[in-house]
Amino acid sequence: MFWTNLRTKKRLEVEIRKRIVDLAINYDSVLELAFKMSRIDTFIKEVYESALNFFTSILENEELIDLHETISKYFEYFKHTHSNRGFTTYKSI
Repeated sequence: MFWTNLRTKKRLEVEIRKRIVDLAINYDSVLELAFKMSRIDTFIKEVYESALNFFTSILENEELIDLHETISKYFEYFKHTHSNRGFTTYKSI
């Protein structure tokens, strides 16, 4: 019974990971998300790194070159907010 449940669980996890999400996003949505991400004020390292990765990915995306100037300003605000900040981790909370 245990092995059957374990195999069923693993099969479901694989099926869930294979799902494709159709996401329609436009420039306004990207700008709004970037603005909101720039206002994140955190002391948790994982949250900071996630937002940092978001900005880096957006700024490396050639299809969003028209937005880079505005997003760069948001990114600078985000970096300034978190400069010289001591971070904790989820594990230490």
